[in-house]
Amino acid sequence: MKRTIDGRVQLKRKNGTWMSVRLDLEVPGAILLRDTKTNGVYALETDQLPQVDLSDDYVLFMMFADGQWEDEMTPIEFDEDGKSQQLVMTEKEFHEFVGILKEPDEEPSRK
Repeated sequence: MKRTIDGRVQLKRKNGTWMSVRLDLEVPGAILLRDTKTNGVYALETDQLPQVDLSDDYVLFMMFADGQWEDEMTPIEFDEDGKSQQLVMTEKEFHEFVGILKEPDEEPSRK
């Protein structure tokens, strides 16, 4: 684990690439990861912690030191023209949006 000059967290994968880390602000306990090499975006949901403090290095160490997070993260995908594709974002885009994991609210039924 390391922090960038502006304090943002990055995790190192087993293959040596770095992952940017941030919270999905619309889903409690949801962590978003972005591969700095491929720009692919992944999700990691924590059932035990409804709120994760990325500013606390001890919390980060407890959550990520064993490397299990790599096996548990799932690519965020969407359908385009009938094909499933992984979400790709630049570093700037990744840090600017509020959240992407929240399901859209269902439209009220019309009577």
